[in-house]
Amino acid sequence: MKIYHGTRAAPYGTAIIVHDTTSGQEYPLPYVDKHEHERRRYGTVIPGPTRADQRTFEWGYEGVGPADTAASILADYLDAPQPVVIVQAFKRDIVARIGGVDRGVFDLDAASIRTWAAANAELCARAWGAHAPELTDETEEA
Repeated sequence: MKIYHGTRAAPYGTAIIVHDTTSGQEYPLPYVDKHEHERRRYGTVIPGPTRADQRTFEWGYEGVGPADTAASILADYLDAPQPVVIVQAFKRDIVARIGGVDRGVFDLDAASIRTWAAANAELCARAWGAHAPELTDETEEA
């Protein structure tokens, strides 16, 4: 099972480490912005962040940083960038609510992502049409 562990550590900003408990691997979450799906699938010209300091992870509120965090987590978990409508819904429902009083650290597990995806299956199906990725995760059962 994958667990996404976010930390907020000044002066270095934020980081999210992915712990794959099945394989024992740990790696930094690759950055994916909220428009990556549209760029890849439709060739849409939407400029993305050009500087490293613009590629940051954020959580605990609704905004651009949390949207990119949602896009990155979903892309890692589902092995593909997701349509912006899915990213925005995941941001609103999950990423913006992470942390509560202490927004400094969080752990988000694969079961929570799967539960959200199941509850939003209709939205995902509409956004993807016939090209929806299958929501199976070999890491779910360790």
